[in-house]
Amino acid sequence: MDLVTISSLSKMCGVSTRTLRYYEELGLIRSRKQDDYAYRTYDQGEVKRLQQILLLRKLNIRLKEIPALLENQDVEQALTLFKEHLTETNQTITALTTLQTIYEELIHKLSLYVDQNLAAALSNESEILESIGKLPILKESLTFTKERKKNLDKVEEQLNGLRDEEVRVLHLPAMVTACSHYLGLDPEMHAMAKLDQFVKKENLLDKKSDLRIFGCNNPCPKYPGDLYGYEYYITIPEDQKVLEPLEKRQLPGGLYAVYCIPMGEFARWSDLYDWVNKSTEYELEQREPWGMGGALEEHLNPYGYYKENERKEGFKQLDLMIPIKKR
Repeated sequence: MDLVTISSLSKMCGVSTRTLRYYEELGLIRSRKQDDYAYRTYDQGEVKRLQQILLLRKLNIRLKEIPALLENQDVEQALTLFKEHLTETNQTITALTTLQTIYEELIHKLSLYVDQNLAAALSNESEILESIGKLPILKESLTFTKERKKNLDKVEEQLNGLRDEEVRVLHLPAMVTACSHYLGLDPEMHAMAKLDQFVKKENLLDKKSDLRIFGCNNPCPKYPGDLYGYEYYITIPEDQKVLEPLEKRQLPGGLYAVYCIPMGEFARWSDLYDWVNKSTEYELEQREPWGMGGALEEHLNPYGYYKENERKEGFKQLDLMIPIKKR
């Protein structure tokens, strides 16, 4: 039976090794370990299963819906699910088409009143005001569930990028940290293992219950499947001693553009960079740590991860953080 390494599978399917590990945590795929080989490998059945998963994801099938389809292989069940998604897609198209039509009409009408203030211009266009006034009624008529509303928001994000209200701009203070780094296959897993040992050995939760964990690639992979490194920074008391294999380092802090994602949605990095590049108020400012030019991933709720036995599931949310400055 031909086995494929995680690196080869990443290159073959065009997904990051980090995404593959996340799918494995969710139970979507399974790796196997050989006695004479230390790293993850996958048989041809798992390769085919991953290809099916990626196909379903391109159809916007939710991760939680995929296991039932793959396990049952029932055409009727698949048809029912696809019909539900088609209905949601049609509702999304209807909603966006309505908004598009109103925006086009509004822009055309208002262009005739460029010398007037907005209130005066709108007062002359009762028909436009009536159309805008109907928008809430249109949304209600679609009988959106929370899930459908979430899908609509996701489509709008993909079409228009991140909205200003979705991006937080915050100042991160300088912090004393212990740094764990690993270069090689599965760098996040190996670097986190060293961090876990440090937290347990030093009883860090008792010393610093408000601890925070940041991470970044170092060095970054240029292409899917490339060898890369990852390092974690965990905040510690200023007088905390740090011994090898960890190092005591200071995060410089500064101003950041921040966007929260569920674990696994790393494609949103490009959306956040687009937001920074389009901003008229802020611009990119690269700084230490240099692995990602100062960009960081904050792993949220580390106290729960260590104290409340969440390590079995791992971190569920990340804050993507891009270093910025005022223009």
